[in-house]
Amino acid sequence: MNKNVLYLVGTSGSGRSSLARSLEKRGFNWIRGAVTRPTCLDPFKRHVIIGEPQFARDALGEGLLVVVLWAHPLNVRERLAKRGYDTDRIDQLLTKEVAELNGFAEYAREDALLSEWLEDGPTARARLRYRFAVCRNDTYWDRSQIIDFIEQEVVFD
Repeated sequence: MNKNVLYLVGTSGSGRSSLARSLEKRGFNWIRGAVTRPTCLDPFKRHVIIGEPQFARDALGEGLLVVVLWAHPLNVRERLAKRGYDTDRIDQLLTKEVAELNGFAEYAREDALLSEWLEDGPTARARLRYRFAVCRNDTYWDRSQIIDFIEQEVVFD
């Protein structure tokens, strides 16, 4: 099991890059531009990958902790508008990305429905055969709670 690797997914504006930067400051190795998990990772470092929902299934199967970040739609729209996106582009982008995340969620749904969910602050995680959590990322307080959770869960084998 790859307990030292974190795989982040979420829509644009959900805070994936901001969270990865924060984790990098805490010693995580941020693997930029990876589509899937690189085959050769230092087993004595903690790694974070920002990935796509369609590859999150493979990440689950490899034992990586998959964290789905979400934020309130109004917050996401505000964040994307600050980046210069117009309303139509935001609508198109979120429609596509939410559909992809829903596809991943559908994959995990059956086990998640049958499992016991634990909730702690902005983080809900399931006791499943794989490592999966959904984290609300609307405020800086949320992010600090998410980082604390990740630091407990992403450990060396």
